[in-house]
Amino acid sequence: MIQILVAQIFITIAGAMDVRDHKVSNLWILSGYVAGLSIRLWNIGPIGIKDFIWNALWPMLLLYLLFLIRAADVKVFSALATILIPSLTIRVLVCSFLFGAIFSIVQIIKTGDGLARLIAVRDYVIDVASERKLVAYQTIERPESYMPFVACIAAANFFVMLLEVMS
Repeated sequence: MIQILVAQIFITIAGAMDVRDHKVSNLWILSGYVAGLSIRLWNIGPIGIKDFIWNALWPMLLLYLLFLIRAADVKVFSALATILIPSLTIRVLVCSFLFGAIFSIVQIIKTGDGLARLIAVRDYVIDVASERKLVAYQTIERPESYMPFVACIAAANFFVMLLEVMS
């Protein structure tokens, strides 16, 4: 239960930072890692260091390799993963992308730049196909279309933890 509370406090504050400042403080991310390590050590002792390292690394490896989200989002998710158990982390990850997709669709409808975004995605797919390797995705930079993905992670975490507590 303490893990759920700590995780929700950490990710809610990180989400608020992302919405307000379009970034999350590295000091706050570090505090998430400290919380994760503390919980691991408290729950299972020194062997928890191994779990902590694994839980911090696998989200980074997966998300960096797939170029799915910004570096700050990866660090925040990695810190959150050190607090949660892997099964909850995976559920939060999947729900985060679903919430992000919903948020993106709403933003596209609201800003009316759906065609420009589709052209950007088409160009990206063509680049990947012609290069035969993943390349960095160039987004359309518009302040009104900024997607605070950490806020999507926070919403997903709340949703998953609510389901966990209710079951």
